[in-house]
Amino acid sequence: ERNADVIATLGQLVLSHSAKTLFAAVAEPDMPGPMRCYKFPLDGSYKEFSCHSAPATRIRITSDDQYLLSCSEDGSLFVFDIRKKDRGTVKREKESMLHPADEILVTRAFLDEKQVQLQELERQVEEFKN
Repeated sequence: ERNADVIATLGQLVLSHSAKTLFAAVAEPDMPGPMRCYKFPLDGSYKEFSCHSAPATRIRITSDDQYLLSCSEDGSLFVFDIRKKDRGTVKREKESMLHPADEILVTRAFLDEKQVQLQELERQVEEFKN
């Protein structure tokens, strides 16, 4: 747990529905895009979690306060389990944990551009065949 002695620009902010926790995405260009978790009301202390390699573009909490969703300029999506854990709770088995996905989020414009490039290359191949 850290104290808020280091000044950082916070981008996306979301308050849990229970109003006990504030989540913030650090939006510094020279930082890899960590997520911060503050107790609410604010007392200056926070926990920081490294996740994205670029600033987060959106963070949201599910309506049941169980998960924090965070997406970033780097195309990654992180899902944090934010349910309050009891001290007697057994840690999850490694087999039941989610593994990193191979998928990358891209925009529709990016896909359209790649489709146009692919069609142009196919046209060039046909041109060389003739």
